[in-house]
Amino acid sequence: MRVPGAAERNTDAASRADADRRAVRPGRAAGRLASHAVLVAFSSWCLAAGDAAQQDQAMTAAAPSRFRADELGLRLSRQNGNAAYAPRVVSLPGTGDATLEADGRKLPFRFESRDRVALLNELYRIRFFDLPTQYSTRPSARLSDDGSVDTIRRQLSDANVNSVCVSIAAFERCVHYGSEAPLELDRLAQRVFAQAEVLAGGR
Repeated sequence: MRVPGAAERNTDAASRADADRRAVRPGRAAGRLASHAVLVAFSSWCLAAGDAAQQDQAMTAAAPSRFRADELGLRLSRQNGNAAYAPRVVSLPGTGDATLEADGRKLPFRFESRDRVALLNELYRIRFFDLPTQYSTRPSARLSDDGSVDTIRRQLSDANVNSVCVSIAAFERCVHYGSEAPLELDRLAQRVFAQAEVLAGGR
């Protein structure tokens, strides 16, 4: 029986070590894949969080996030169908009396700071600061004889008869609209005018 030499024993040992390393590699590869998956998931979460933050930032449209209550003012204007008459206007300034301008008269009334903040919260809820500043056109689709569809924008004749403006310190944002009104904003404006008429009439 032949006894293996030292060189052969070293070769066998090296082969066994190499086989052991190969056996371990799949486990290491799986570990690396798992780590990569965790990293990708974490990166996706970070991107989603960043998008949400950007959306929240866009919602406020550069309006100050901290300000004094007397720096918040609102002004609403409505035209009741006849352009020959002056629009009705509700002014809710940060200081002094609120006023209702209607039928050639300017009626003062009291409107508390907490009520103005409540209105601001309503505007935040309907994403007022994300709305277009002008509702002056309306898209319209038209079917042609050749079967193609063209989309055009029609000009609205009553685009600027109503408006809602919010001022916060030096910042101001207005939305002007007519019959093509953002529904929730128009309902809120109607409610403010109704409340102003009650408050001004009871003074």
